[in-house]
Amino acid sequence: MSQASFSFPGYPAVKQMPSIKDLVSRPLTVGHVEQGSAPGPSPASVATEQHSEVPEPEASSPAAEPEPEKEETLESNWDEVVEAIFKNLPMLYYSLKKTVPTYEQDVLKVEVSNSIQEEELRQRKRAVLEYWRNHFKMNVDDFEIVLNEDKVTETAILTSEEQFQRMKEQNPELLEFLDILKFRMKY
Repeated sequence: MSQASFSFPGYPAVKQMPSIKDLVSRPLTVGHVEQGSAPGPSPASVATEQHSEVPEPEASSPAAEPEPEKEETLESNWDEVVEAIFKNLPMLYYSLKKTVPTYEQDVLKVEVSNSIQEEELRQRKRAVLEYWRNHFKMNVDDFEIVLNEDKVTETAILTSEEQFQRMKEQNPELLEFLDILKFRMKY
């Protein structure tokens, strides 16, 4: 067994433990712990801090400007709600990402294209309302789900044939490239 003292690699070693009287008598501070000293200010630095005068801030000095608030729009708020609540539900997430709800008389209305999406959204209605009320200034009293089976939605999950067709549309020279390689697609 080694005779070297153990020192934790993440923090400097504490050489001397302060007494309870020292811990209780000094003010709590959050700061840097110097190597070889106990956490918090030393009794000598506490004494000097008590005797030194802190200059008062001048009234004419410019105050720190508050951060400009981001502009709230229905689209940006909806995108944030979808990211926060539906990120783990890909089939609902992608369709809601492409949908912008309507806002009338403090009611959000969202159109969905099938009953499965409607049920999933209905189960999370309370979470949507709670998130909206806690994070945005725009007042929402209710959240309506409208089933519109005629709504055309783009599918997020494509078959290999659909993927190939999209690739051909994006790059018409793909077929020529496949011919050069003597590569045949099997669907």
